[in-house]
Amino acid sequence: MIFNSIQFVAAIVSAIIGSWLLALIFLIASFTPALFQIIFGPMIENKSEKWELANSHYTDTVNETTAGISIVDLYDAEASIIDRLINTAKRMELALMRTNRTKGIATEITTTGAYICGMIIPFAFGIYFVVRGNITLGTFMMIAQLANNFINPIIDIFAAINDAKTTTPIWKRFQEIIAFNGGKTIDENTNVGSFNGLSLKNIGIQMNNKKIFSGVSLLVNPGEKILIEASSGWGKSTLFNILIGNYHASEGTYSINGQDVNGNWNKIHRYFSFIQQKPFVLEDTLKYNITLGRKISNKKINEVTETVGLSELVKEKGWNYKVAKDGLNLSGGQNQRIEIARALVAERLVLLADEATSALDKNLSEKIHQTILKDFSGTVIEIAHKTSDNEREFFNQIIKLG
Repeated sequence: MIFNSIQFVAAIVSAIIGSWLLALIFLIASFTPALFQIIFGPMIENKSEKWELANSHYTDTVNETTAGISIVDLYDAEASIIDRLINTAKRMELALMRTNRTKGIATEITTTGAYICGMIIPFAFGIYFVVRGNITLGTFMMIAQLANNFINPIIDIFAAINDAKTTTPIWKRFQEIIAFNGGKTIDENTNVGSFNGLSLKNIGIQMNNKKIFSGVSLLVNPGEKILIEASSGWGKSTLFNILIGNYHASEGTYSINGQDVNGNWNKIHRYFSFIQQKPFVLEDTLKYNITLGRKISNKKINEVTETVGLSELVKEKGWNYKVAKDGLNLSGGQNQRIEIARALVAERLVLLADEATSALDKNLSEKIHQTILKDFSGTVIEIAHKTSDNEREFFNQIIKLG
């Protein structure tokens, strides 16, 4: 684009020296492609955005297929899962085809229009000026020859702009990543002040026009250990997402320290650590999975890994042992312990646990509960549908929902 711009300017200066009036006509005509760019530019960008979404969906489907291959084999569902993957690939390729087709049509129309308006019409004016004696034939031929250096660079520039349009959605996402700043670098724990309690009053939520639950009330004082018992499918994870500010409750009020915080992720999420039922693990080292890159003392990490039963794995494999994608080279219990260790080293004021020990044996489950309910001085809210009698004794109050 820079080279074409320089070539264009040089041609214009040379043409003006010969005849400024004819050069001006050629110059105005040469910008005809800009009109087509105004029309086709948004269309190309829209098609590119759809392709980027289809490509992202295809990548996610490939990852899901790879991660779930063992369960697929178990239920003899290979044909179905492969068909799902193929259909996703077809949608991605179709979106790419439409993007390229729109870009191709735009380039052809722009090129045709540029030559019609940028060559034929100015040539007619040039011949008219020669006949009238306003310019010599030699001057006209010179400017006509220079006209190629008007039109071609302009066409190439707008073709390059169309190419850039196809990358706009990806570029915007990249800029968001580059611009993202989570604030200050957080060492160990972020100070959010004191926790004086939280209150839910008649909380309810609807998603996709479907009511998940309603009329839920909860009062939690500092240091309390709360067990919420609810059946599978009730909406336990949705409730926790409300607590940490991911979701905005459709009805009722939610307050922390007496202040309304409903749906306010930025204001409240650092009060909480979260042990989820399905562990989140990264294709990275054991240490990184626990610390997520934060600066945490080795003493604290070692204490926590001993507590959650990961010390033997660390001794055997080392802190730099690479966890496979989705934790496939670890057992379900080991992945769950990574999740728990990550929550404990954060030392947040409130610990949320969603079926936190569901993948662990009874003895380790009770040991973890001893740690998070007796040894942890903060507040704990756990949701589970099955706990032992010994574990139930650790809680200050037990609430049944659903």
